[in-house]
Amino acid sequence: QTHCSQATLSRVAKDVLKYSQKANSEKTPILIGFTPREVDSFHSNPGALSTAMGQLNSLITGLNQAMEFDRKSLWNLMNRALAIATSDERSDTPNSGGPNGEINFL
Repeated sequence: QTHCSQATLSRVAKDVLKYSQKANSEKTPILIGFTPREVDSFHSNPGALSTAMGQLNSLITGLNQAMEFDRKSLWNLMNRALAIATSDERSDTPNSGGPNGEINFL
């Protein structure tokens, strides 16, 4: 092994150790209002159950919006990467402007 490969392996090992220590020291996430005791109380408390369902629906809506934004961002980034890879940096849509596209990229 070369000096560079040994240094790289050492650096990766240190990074893995640091990440594992951080991950192993974190607490298990629990949604506010959804501790085991609170979930058990839903059987006897319709108001708490209704509130919890509202919170979950709101969370699902927010996550769906974030996912849609991420999909659009990824699509745009993929098109941009393809434009760069194919030397068509005029736009985010490869070959969109044809020969005249280069002068109309702004």
